[in-house]
Amino acid sequence: MAMSLRAGDLAPRVLLAPEILTNAVGLETFEVRARACRELQADKSPKRTRHVEINLPPGARYRAGDHIGVCPRNDEDAVERLARRLGAALDGLFMVPHTLNVHVVPRGVVLQVRNVLTNLVDIAGPPSRAFVELLTEKGADVRDVTGRDVMQLLDEFPDCPLNLFEFLQAVQPLRPRYYSTSSSPRVHGTDVAHVAVGQIERGMCSGYVHSLRDGDRMNAFVDRAEGFHLQKDVEKPMIFVSAGTGFAPMRAFLWERQALIAEGVQVGEAALFNGIRSRSLDFIYRDEIEQFVAGGVLDHLHLACSREDGPRAYVQDRLRERGELVWRLLQAGGYVYVCGSLPMRDGVREAFIDIVADHGAMPVEHAEAYLHELELTENRYRPDLWG
Repeated sequence: MAMSLRAGDLAPRVLLAPEILTNAVGLETFEVRARACRELQADKSPKRTRHVEINLPPGARYRAGDHIGVCPRNDEDAVERLARRLGAALDGLFMVPHTLNVHVVPRGVVLQVRNVLTNLVDIAGPPSRAFVELLTEKGADVRDVTGRDVMQLLDEFPDCPLNLFEFLQAVQPLRPRYYSTSSSPRVHGTDVAHVAVGQIERGMCSGYVHSLRDGDRMNAFVDRAEGFHLQKDVEKPMIFVSAGTGFAPMRAFLWERQALIAEGVQVGEAALFNGIRSRSLDFIYRDEIEQFVAGGVLDHLHLACSREDGPRAYVQDRLRERGELVWRLLQAGGYVYVCGSLPMRDGVREAFIDIVADHGAMPVEHAEAYLHELELTENRYRPDLWG
């Protein structure tokens, strides 16, 4: 390249070192090893949840409630197939000119094909509209993309000509995924963080985490969860509300409580409202929860099972059933921690409004204002934004 830009043999010899990137959004990461990878669900459960412990490098500190960001990688075989499809050598180098409309990779720097196709582009997710339009312009008769990913579309139209630069203009970036830490540095050490990852259908990052084995390397980073740490005034009550893998940060907080109690610190009353499908199939960390109850770390445990015999119950139902307890803890200055899916968090919020209205004997609009103040002014109602 240097000789092509200068005067033949008089040009200086330049070693082109590509920019090796771990993610498409410019985050600084560290390389870590996964360890103690194990399945949390029963064999007969239709769900899969992976417990992974991550060795952190020196200086990478976290607090219970923080998140671990994971940068997924595309499957090696799929990357090799894609490179052949684009007519690009995997170890080849290239540069995207500044004039090209590309957002998934930096422009004007030397890049490696293998690195870009492995770490920066989403090939296992749903195709973007721009990608479908590109294939259509190239002669592909794309009618329905439901349930198909980028690689499946490319395989369906093998005669559709496509090069690397066209591909990069239309594909989506491979984004990191955030998982709540389920461990306490006080108990498990400052150099290790635990996460619990549920496998999601067509979930790129969850599939990647579930493929990890003990000792595998991965790229990760610590994300500070502002507003979702255990309260400083631990003598006040705590209400933990979770569903599924949303229990992960609650596990971290309960381990924190156990460490505080062992140090002789007086902690407030604690209640856990936890939503699961079935006690026999997916009651994750059951032994630990029972240990917390037996040891006085947890004063009240209320499970909501949505897939057992009888009427389905969700965590918001259990909250309403125990509204008197919830209201008493709130009146005593209690803090609320909520983690789960967005619909679950919305349902839980409505349940708290109903509890405040019923047991506080106030109109619904006043109960809504009470909860609003509890969250935004007093910082005592704390939903996890990444749950």
